[in-house]
Amino acid sequence: MSKHQSLHEIQLKLGELTQAASFREPSFGRDHIFYSVLNACADKVNINEKMAMYNRFYCYEKALYEARVRHYYMARYWVKYLDRQQDNFSELAGIGMTALYYPMVAFIDYVTKNYADALDKLNKSLDLFDDLKKKGVVDVIGAVMEQNLNKFRIYSSSGDYTKALEQARNLVLFITGASTDIQAPYFSHNILDMTRITVENDWEGIIHYFINSVLTKLMTFDNHVDKAVLAGFWQDIYNAGEWDKSPCKEIRLAGKMLFFYYSGQEELFLDCLSEHTGEFAVLPLRLQGMLLDKMAKTSPDYEDYLQLELTIKAYNDMLKKATEEATRESLAA
Repeated sequence: MSKHQSLHEIQLKLGELTQAASFREPSFGRDHIFYSVLNACADKVNINEKMAMYNRFYCYEKALYEARVRHYYMARYWVKYLDRQQDNFSELAGIGMTALYYPMVAFIDYVTKNYADALDKLNKSLDLFDDLKKKGVVDVIGAVMEQNLNKFRIYSSSGDYTKALEQARNLVLFITGASTDIQAPYFSHNILDMTRITVENDWEGIIHYFINSVLTKLMTFDNHVDKAVLAGFWQDIYNAGEWDKSPCKEIRLAGKMLFFYYSGQEELFLDCLSEHTGEFAVLPLRLQGMLLDKMAKTSPDYEDYLQLELTIKAYNDMLKKATEEATRESLAA
């Protein structure tokens, strides 16, 4: 099959998916992660201490909100306010609240580009989450994943792409079930425990949330990292082993396609994408976008390129809509 025939066939199939499928992302986000830790710790204390914990956590959220809207002075004000408080928490509650405090101040350091301080606080947080796990609070796994995701974001933003790719590889392999013990002790959990961090046991939502979060940064690496290195990254994802639970098996398959693309095997990339277009809609939206972007870059002279652009635009519009809805839900929480 020629390149043009492959592209035309892929475009037609994707057009059908655009019309027929629902692309709303499963409703899962970081709010589920941190509230699961807060609730797990609060359930083990008396009502007065529980109220104090929720009041303090409300201040964490205020500081985070101010940082997200770039009111850094107000964000620092809330941190100083919290540092002046004398909360006499029991041991478990104290560990939990401090474990949740560090990611909040790390985020403020991150958005103000104090990357070394942010990493230091995330590592302290991970130590405390591990202490909680040893005390029987298994709900920390989502928070552990989130902090390792944050470390990946920091490495990426600071330009340390070697560490960023290593961190991304660990995250994706763990998320898709290829490993349950990648970076002891922080990854030494069974992946199936992830279902504990949301009431609906929204497995697909958990997978999509973390994969989309990794790829949001990873999609910017093309201009900074050698293609051979990126080919090796995706080859590792594809060769990580068999795991047939959807959408993880489709993510592995996408890894194979992207390995073909980055290693310069464009015909194999297109043939693989054409053969497996049916699995496309199962993939997290960011991974869909990455594959579409690579498909477009293989066809600069394609006669129906305008139609292909319209297909890509339709997917991007759906991605933007899903992202905006998720952001509104997060701010409203």
